[in-house]
Amino acid sequence: MKLSIFFLFVLLAACSLLPSKAQFWPLSEQSQVGDQYMQIRLQGTLKLAKQKVDHLPILGLSGLAWDQDEEILYALSDRAVLYHIKISVINNRLNNAEIIHAVSLKNKKGKRLKHQYRDSEGLLVINSNNAKKGDSKLWISFEGIEPRILSYNPEGKPIERMTLASPLNDVNYHDGANKGLESLLLHPQYGFMTAPEVGLKNSKVGYHTLYTVDGKKQWYFAIPEIKNSAITALEMLPNGNILVLERALSTFFHLTISLRELDMNHCDAHSFCPVKPLAIFDNNEGWFIDNFEGLTHYRDNLYFMVSDDNNQTLLQNTLLSLFEISRN
Repeated sequence: MKLSIFFLFVLLAACSLLPSKAQFWPLSEQSQVGDQYMQIRLQGTLKLAKQKVDHLPILGLSGLAWDQDEEILYALSDRAVLYHIKISVINNRLNNAEIIHAVSLKNKKGKRLKHQYRDSEGLLVINSNNAKKGDSKLWISFEGIEPRILSYNPEGKPIERMTLASPLNDVNYHDGANKGLESLLLHPQYGFMTAPEVGLKNSKVGYHTLYTVDGKKQWYFAIPEIKNSAITALEMLPNGNILVLERALSTFFHLTISLRELDMNHCDAHSFCPVKPLAIFDNNEGWFIDNFEGLTHYRDNLYFMVSDDNNQTLLQNTLLSLFEISRN
């Protein structure tokens, strides 16, 4: 009993020494900030502190959205918590990030979502670059027992529910409750689009599938030749193509993160679209990466991505990374 109490005090003391501010994180020993790697330029990575903001722990970040009007980076936890982050980018390099506010997503009665309905994953903000403050609207996709897409204000108050076509709205067609609507995108031509983490049960073998939320259009692109590769986020590119963030956990210790460009301008008559890699990060090749799940456009050719620490596990971190698409 005394020994257990001793170790408890040691643990509490260790936790008290954890840094309370974001710390710079090298993605590899070989690549420095500003270096070109494949088709991107690394512009800085920060490890966010394991702490609480507004009594809510910072953990499980799975979605990102940049609000230009408010100059706020929204981050979404898969436990239905929305964080407001102030960032500092100097000379196109990530200098600092501070989570200044956190709110739980609410239901219509103003109560926090029940546990079984909290698996929020994809995040998208609209009215974020119209030179008007106070009108931002956040669309959020949920996986779990009830696949759905809802909108909220920045304080977590629900606004409306999007009509989601079958079979996307039926968990029985998904490859498990935890492999659902991981991503959300607003396309200038096709409207709201989404993709499940892995293919639905009736999907084409060897291909990811991208859907409009009304179910009227679908596109297919080849899954990379990496075991267990899954879509974690989507973002528009200026040329009309789509930036795809993918994670592959081949074994317990082998993680690969891929950034690929889906060429929507050259799909064939059957909606099969070419896709090409922009960057492949493999921890077996010296990359100090984590479970990147969130992605958003910042400005120009700059993008943020964030990792999910799987609810503050000791072996994982919340990493916020800035990169620039810089084609050779």
